[in-house]
Order: sequence, then C-alpha cells, then structure tokens
Amino acid sequence: MGEVVFKDAMWMLGGYTPVRLNDVWRSCDGVNWSQLVGRCPWRERNLPAALVHDGRMWIFAGFHTTQGETCRDVWSSEDGVNWKAATEQAPWAGRGAAGAVAFGGRMWLTGGFNIGNFEHYTDVWTSTDGANWELVSDQAPWGPRAMHAMVVFDGMMWVMGGGIYNHNYPLNTVADYGDVWCSDDGDRWAKVASTAWPARRFHASAVYDGKLWVLGGFARGNRNDVWCSNNGSTWSQHQAPWPIRHESGCLVHDGKLWIFGGYGDTLYNDVWALGKAT
Repeated sequence: MGEVVFKDAMWMLGGYTPVRLNDVWRSCDGVNWSQLVGRCPWRERNLPAALVHDGRMWIFAGFHTTQGETCRDVWSSEDGVNWKAATEQAPWAGRGAAGAVAFGGRMWLTGGFNIGNFEHYTDVWTSTDGANWELVSDQAPWGPRAMHAMVVFDGMMWVMGGGIYNHNYPLNTVADYGDVWCSDDGDRWAKVASTAWPARRFHASAVYDGKLWVLGGFARGNRNDVWCSNNGSTWSQHQAPWPIRHESGCLVHDGKLWIFGGYGDTLYNDVWALGKAT
C-alpha cells in the first residue's frame, strides 16, 4: 500500500488483500477509518510510491499484476477523492518497491524492480511537477536494490536496507542488505553503516522522536524487531508487541509512531501506536 500523513490524518492508498486495490482510506485516530473512494482512476496496485508534495498527495509506480504489468504513471490529489494524472508514462522504467520521498521542494524516486523481468534499478530520479522527471544518477553507489526504506532525516535523504528479489518462493532472496546511505543531492551518497541491523527487505521506516526507526521486515523470515538511531551509524534494538510482519504501513501522526497492516503469518488489518498524543 501507499501511506501518507496529509491534512492532519493518516491515509492509505491501494495495496493488496490478496487482490490489488485502488481504494483510498482515511483516519485521524487509527481506530475509525473512512473509505473515501472504492475505485480511483489510477490502476489497482501494490508496492507503490506515495508522498506529500506541493499541497497534494501523490501516488506513482507499483505493481498492477504479477504477470509483469508494472506502473509508470503519476497521480496527485488535494482531497483523496479527485485524482489528476501528471503523466501516464514517466521516463523511468516501470517498477515497484522503490524508495520515494519529498525533499528540497522536489519528489524523489530511487531503485525498485520490474516484476516482469526482475530487473533491479540503481537510479535516482527527481521531479517538481510529476510530469517532468530528471535523471540525477543512473548508478548510485548503493547498487541495484528494491524493497528498501527511504526517509528524510537531518537535512538529507536516507536509503536503508532492501535487497534483490527473484521467483524462489517463499524466500525469494538473492541478497538482503543492512546498510545505511545518505545524500543531500541524490547524486553523491555516503555509506553511514554497512551492517546497522540484520539485513532485511520490506521493512518499515520513519523519523520519530528525533531518531531514525526501522521496524520489522523480512530476512529469511518475518520479523518484529525495532531499531532506532540518532545518527544512522549506531543503532539500539527493541522488541515490539505486534506480530512478525513485512510490508506494513508506517507513519508519524499526532505525536505517535504508527504501524499497521502488512503480512506475517497472515495478512493483517491491525493498528499499533507508540507514544502519546500531542
């Protein structure tokens, strides 16, 4: 799914149930959720990129089917109901499980993979309007990867973990990473840590309480460990009360760190929060 905080609420866009969706849900408290749209004009998808930029929610990329239909479209909305296409064919290759953030007045897209040919990308793209994209780097030093976390922290963009995927269900692992990289321009990247925590993919990440957080994910099995750091180099571990899972939603809202949904022993629709309301 795609998840963002927008207009003092948490939003959930699309996802997998186990059919791909193009619906929109909204909640202010994590308990009461309202479905604003059952079927958006953008195609059903999972593992999309989602962010808030220029007063709008954005969703782009993602997987439409498991048979190779990978999205290259870019959509935005001011209210979650009315969506406008910025482009149906972005210049970057179709992909899902990419990293995306809003940083420096721009949208950024990193890595990801194509579900049709399992090509993994090592490129960095940026845009101010969703229609026109600039290739900043076609060979970022963190190498081809997908399923990584990407956040903005301490005035920089951060890429953390991820891996290389293949058809070998259920492990699907060629490589998993536990490294941490940062950049202030998308071109020059510095490796902050080589093994920050056990290598993983499909983990959740956020910036909360002045720290970087990595939660759960998959590394030869689902996990429910939680790691945090105030510098990206030195990390401390905690154990979570929620069940093991990967590809969960993760947001910071109302003074709390939230985690919801994902997949472990089953698909989840639970919601957990850390912290007190502001």
